[in-house]
Amino acid sequence: MTDFEPVIVAFCCHYCAYTAADMAGSKRLCYPPNVKIVRVPCSGRVDAIYLMKALENGADGVYVAGCLEGDCHFKNGNIKAAKRVAHVKKLLEEIGLDGDRVEMVAMSAGMITNCIVYGNGPDETRFTTNNLDVTGGVVAYTCSMPRPAGTGNLGADPRFKALDAGDYHLRALTPCRRAGVGLVEYASDLDGVTRRAGQPYDLGCYAAGTDTTLFMLR
Repeated sequence: MTDFEPVIVAFCCHYCAYTAADMAGSKRLCYPPNVKIVRVPCSGRVDAIYLMKALENGADGVYVAGCLEGDCHFKNGNIKAAKRVAHVKKLLEEIGLDGDRVEMVAMSAGMITNCIVYGNGPDETRFTTNNLDVTGGVVAYTCSMPRPAGTGNLGADPRFKALDAGDYHLRALTPCRRAGVGLVEYASDLDGVTRRAGQPYDLGCYAAGTDTTLFMLR
């Protein structure tokens, strides 16, 4: 018996998701052949009937990939798309199908998310200036100094355990704890610690530590 490979239809916004896929192709990065990409000028142009027809014609799953909230080139097309996807999910559940077969994804073609960019400045100012030079793309849910423009960003010391020794694990009292956004169903940090979907990520490559504090009561 062969392994099941779901057929996925992806309606991708020309300005974000399709550009990201095109960039992956130019870098010779592979994505699964069972994902069928349909380029649309804006995710807001994807009507509910297109999602239902894709399922009717044999797709196991359908997703709409649009720009991040506030970054739509057509003002609010991605918000309209998200509402339509939510409506279709409800319809599917009402007729006895799994609503999770349809999803909405927000992304950017050039994006830094859930990251820490710190200590890149010159000499004595390396922790306060010139950490991140943004000339394009999107920076979101990222810790740097000074605070970058964008959604969910922090301007703070991330409190690494031993920066000078190259230990970039986070201390327990870091401002980066649960300051990120969950992007995929399951993901792991560099230590293999699982990050669950639906829960805010700790920023950076590692989940925040659990420093022990001793309280003495008299």
